Amino acid sequence: MAKSNGELMAKMEAQAPAERPRSVADEVANYLKRDSVKEQIASALPKHMTPDRLARVVLTTIRTNPTLLECTVPSLMSCTMQAAQLGLEPGLLGHCYFVPFNRKIKGSNGTPDRWVKDVQFIIGYKGLLDLVR
Repeated sequence: MAKSNGELMAKMEAQAPAERPRSVADEVANYLKRDSVKEQIASALPKHMTPDRLARVVLTTIRTNPTLLECTVPSLMSCTMQAAQLGLEPGLLGHCYFVPFNRKIKGSNGTPDRWVKDVQFIIGYKGLLDLVR
């Protein structure tokens, strides 16, 4: 019995990643791992930050705020690039924030209007102080 349970568990673990739906955080993580994206972020970042550090901070921010997981990936990537260009880190330091907002998309040809969640990049006062320095 133990052997069959072990085989069953191994089979379930092998199938679990393939059946698990991809989350927004996983999509952003895969996007940030691409070499071309890393090069673009590295060219925008100041010398004191690395693309890997920014990617870790952004993913932590996205995973800790459940509302950000409902937002569109392009708006998350736009906020990430804005943070990279300014050299600010979202999260606990208060340099900048990723704030989710609802945006209404007008329907065309008789389709109903729909709402999507987008992320907006907002600089905190600590980030402004760092930029002034």
